Amino acid sequence: MPNIEVRLARPEDAEGIAALYAEYVETTAAALDLAAPTAAQMEQKICNCGTSYPFLVCERDGDIVAYAYAFRRFEEQAFNWSVFVSAYSAVSIDGKGAGRALLDALEETLRAMGVVNIYTIVIHNDKSQYYHLARGFTEAGLLREAAYKQGKWRDLAYYQKSIALHDTNPAPVRSVGELDAKELEKIFARARRAIRL
Repeated sequence: MPNIEVRLARPEDAEGIAALYAEYVETTAAALDLAAPTAAQMEQKICNCGTSYPFLVCERDGDIVAYAYAFRRFEEQAFNWSVFVSAYSAVSIDGKGAGRALLDALEETLRAMGVVNIYTIVIHNDKSQYYHLARGFTEAGLLREAAYKQGKWRDLAYYQKSIALHDTNPAPVRSVGELDAKELEKIFARARRAIRL
């Protein structure tokens, strides 16, 4: 039985994460980058993201097989309670629940931080639409022929999901580093149990 670990990403995970993402960049239209980022560029993303927002990884026997992270797209302070999320799992384990479990753990972590809204933007297709709608997202808009990938202009779809109540005076959002380590471990343990690798 494989050893499955779900945890916060570390800088030394950058090479494995970059290799996983490169598969999407080079062989699918799912990733919006035209060139795969280097391990150094991915390490910078982990470090930039990890100071405020969760960047999670799933390891199987020491190899990164999935990751998910949250990030700010808008810097204005009124958007403090709204973040974007992204998740990828290795093509070889598609359908085994790792990406879904990490996204669940990401949502739980963000909720504990005080985030209210999560968004994602993806290439519009039936599979992606079904996946996001089944996970409680609603379609928030469509940008027609906005991205050029693999010789074709593609529509981009925005999806949104509220993960907490829209209070009239929301508490400030905490950074992931401010969360209790035991609380995080409980979230990660639930994610591990949901993965069927």
